[in-house]
Amino acid sequence: MADTAMGAATMSVLDENQLCASIDVQVRFCKAAFDGELVATATVMQAGKRVVQLQAEVRDQNEALVGLASGSFAVIGREVGR
Repeated sequence: MADTAMGAATMSVLDENQLCASIDVQVRFCKAAFDGELVATATVMQAGKRVVQLQAEVRDQNEALVGLASGSFAVIGREVGR
């Protein structure tokens, strides 16, 4: 879930002809989540030409912190028309 949120945040800072792939993701579990809704939010900490650094939080329906994540995503160019 945190990986998906960080991937979406990475895509928000890329050009339309770029994609991303996770290089490294570290997760810290803070609290068990048994049922109910979970929300992941991600923040771009630094966006370089080739690598984007991010942090993410996962919270439960009571806004209690369930997990923290940090990640690095590679910026990948793609050919126009693909």
